[in-house]
Amino acid sequence: MLEGCGNGAVEGCGIGAVEGRGIGAVDVRRNGAVESAGTGAINAVAQDGGMPAVLMLTLAAVAAYAGFQWTVHVVVYRQFSAVPAAAFPEYERLHQQRITRVVGPLFAVLVASVCWLLIDLPAGVPLWSALAAAGLVLAILAITGLGAVPLHRRLSKSWDGGTYRALLRVDLVRTVIATGNLVLIAICSVSLS
Repeated sequence: MLEGCGNGAVEGCGIGAVEGRGIGAVDVRRNGAVESAGTGAINAVAQDGGMPAVLMLTLAAVAAYAGFQWTVHVVVYRQFSAVPAAAFPEYERLHQQRITRVVGPLFAVLVASVCWLLIDLPAGVPLWSALAAAGLVLAILAITGLGAVPLHRRLSKSWDGGTYRALLRVDLVRTVIATGNLVLIAICSVSLS
C-alpha cells in the first residue's frame, strides 16, 4: 500500500517517486495498491486489472491503422476510376496532400507504440509477438514507400489503368498485413485479460 498521499501509502510523494523509484516504476492494481515494477519500467496496468498501457496503445494504434487501411482500400481507391482522366492528376495531387495529413501522424503513433512494446514488453506477452508486430509495421512502411508512393507519383502525372490496378494490389497487401497485425495484438491483449 502507499503511505502518506490520500488513498493508500506513498513514500516520497514527489513527481515520479514511488518508494524512491523513478517515474514509471509503478504497477497499479485493481484495489488501488501500487507495487514496484522495477526501475525505469513503464508497466502501468488499468485500474480494473486490465491490460498494460503499452498494450492498450498498441492495440488502439494497430486498430486505427487497420480501419484507415480498409477505408482507403474499399472506399477511397475505388473512387479513383470514377474521376475523368483529364482531371485525375489534380485529383491525385490533392489526395496525396490530404491523405498524408492523416497517415503521417498515424504512422508515427504506430511506430512509437510498437517500439514501446519492444522496450517495455509486459509480462505474459511473448517476445516473438512484439517482434512480429514490429516486423509487420516495418513491412507496411516498406510497401508504402517502395510500392504505393511510386505508383501514386505515376498517377499524379496521368491516369493509367495498369498503374491503378497495381496500386490496388499493393494496397491489398498493406490491408492484409494491417489486419494481421490487429489480430496478433488483439490475441495478445485478450490473453492477458
